[in-house]
Amino acid sequence: MNFVNLKTNRYCPKTTRDGANVTEWTDPYEPTPEQEAEDRQKAFEAGIPHGEYVYRKRYGDCPILSLLVTSELHTDTEYGGPFWIHVPSKIRVSDLRDYIRDRSGIMPGLMKLAYRGQSLDDESRKLEHYGVRYWNKKFPDWPLVIKR
Repeated sequence: MNFVNLKTNRYCPKTTRDGANVTEWTDPYEPTPEQEAEDRQKAFEAGIPHGEYVYRKRYGDCPILSLLVTSELHTDTEYGGPFWIHVPSKIRVSDLRDYIRDRSGIMPGLMKLAYRGQSLDDESRKLEHYGVRYWNKKFPDWPLVIKR
């Protein structure tokens, strides 16, 4: 595949953790350290939990899901026990794995995520594609599980 220069055509392929190329180009929000510190201050003033402001800024104004994260791979003391996360409904699975890594310390490559028994395998898909928003609204206590 012949890729063109980023500056001429505004296209840059993204490589996933397993080496596949994602052909969709998006302009990610990658703040400088100064912008990140400013974002953290704004989040603190708005009462938004630490780390969530960047994801909300990246995905815009969409519904926020409250998901309970449990693990079949670890004991409760190894990853901080079952905990709640608040993420945008349009978050990609790859960003969700990074978010869970920031909260629990579990490496994204070790995570096999599942919600309502359905594996969240495709890193480029959003939670809305898997119907998480719909089912979370009906059953808010259903957990997001880190499988073995």
